Amino acid sequence: VIDITDEGLDKGVVPVPAGSHPAFFQRGDTSAASRILYAQNPTVDSNARDCGGHGTNVGSIAAGYSDLTGAGDHDAEGFHYALGISPFAHLGATKIFNCAGNFDVPVPFSTLRSFSYSQGARIANNSWGASVGGAYNTNSQIFDGLVRDAQPGVNGNQQFAEIFSAGNSGPGVNTIGAPGTAKNVLTVGASENVRSIGASDGCGVPDTGADSARDIINFSSRGPTDDGRIKPDIVAPGTHVSG
Repeated sequence: VIDITDEGLDKGVVPVPAGSHPAFFQRGDTSAASRILYAQNPTVDSNARDCGGHGTNVGSIAAGYSDLTGAGDHDAEGFHYALGISPFAHLGATKIFNCAGNFDVPVPFSTLRSFSYSQGARIANNSWGASVGGAYNTNSQIFDGLVRDAQPGVNGNQQFAEIFSAGNSGPGVNTIGAPGTAKNVLTVGASENVRSIGASDGCGVPDTGADSARDIINFSSRGPTDDGRIKPDIVAPGTHVSG
């Protein structure tokens, strides 16, 4: 189970209601079981609905399923828009941004992660963070602990993989964001894709920002951390990616 820690996921209700996105059902079939197993919401909103679409987008990139053959379902090269890296994985939502766009976590992250772990999650996608100039801060420390033990109140170590974005603060040293500055998390920067679409993508990146996998895109944060550690740990295509 992949936990999508973001602004919600699809309609944010489990069992999923009618009209939920087919990419999150088994084999893309809305008459089959949904692969979204839980949706936890500590925010002021009434449920874990994704009002802005960011969580749904990254969720589909991670685990969307699509074998549709319509003209609007794939690009010119035949790649399916909603087909993710792991299309048979299950998903869970942890909503930490409310529908007003505000970071809204009134409970400890350990409470949220303990619940995710109890539902079978062992990895989380965190496409969020704060620009801190490479500093190792309290949130970095918290997530270092949660990687080792996602359920501090339970005997033993319940290990949990935390994947964080490096941030969007661009070139220059020490632009890596937190909690991506944590020591135990896997921090991911953005390389260019190699995919011409004849226009800018939804983030305003033109084709010149998606023409070489050897290039780091200009918005991607750089390391090292301010205490000298190498970050990010890995880079992956971060432009012209469709969900």
